[in-house]
Order: sequence, then C-alpha cells, then structure tokens
Amino acid sequence: MLSANSDTFMAPPRITAANREQFRKAALGFIEQAAKNSVGVLTVDLASTEELDASGLGLLVQMQKRSEDLETSMQLVHVPKHIRQLLNLTRLEHLFTIVDE
Repeated sequence: MLSANSDTFMAPPRITAANREQFRKAALGFIEQAAKNSVGVLTVDLASTEELDASGLGLLVQMQKRSEDLETSMQLVHVPKHIRQLLNLTRLEHLFTIVDE
C-alpha cells in the first residue's frame, strides 16, 4: 500500500525517442505540481510500460533528479521484469527506489 502522502504518475506503454518530448513534459509537469502541493512521495507506476529505450531511461533519471532537486522522493512501482533487467544492465538501479507490491 502506498503512503497517504503520495501521488501516482501512470507511465505510458512506450517511453521511447518517438514520444520522448510528450512524456518529458507530462512527467516533469507532474513532478512540479506535486512539489507545489507538498507531496512527499511521488510514485511512477510502470505497470503498463512495455517498451523503454535509452531515451526512456534518460527520462526516468531526469525525473529522479528533478524530484531530488525539489526535495521530493520518487519511487517506481509495478516495474516489469524486462525494465528491471535493463536498469540492472545499465547499472542505474541504484538511482531508484523500487517498491514491490
């Protein structure tokens, strides 16, 4: 169960170069709004994300960094196995809090 002081961003099925700018605007806008509302924990739900390329990885890192800059925590939930493997292969898993539900 998520904390009562959290907000959830549902990631799209594809986070790739093709939709990079659209996703970036939506995700960073979400983070900015949550920070203004003093949300302590931001949750990014990757349950429906089927495809993630290098651009998508970069955006997740950018989201994490922006959350930290705004003194807000970010966690990933419902991370598909193939995305976990990608995070491990690229050695980026240490940047994220991954919550198993």
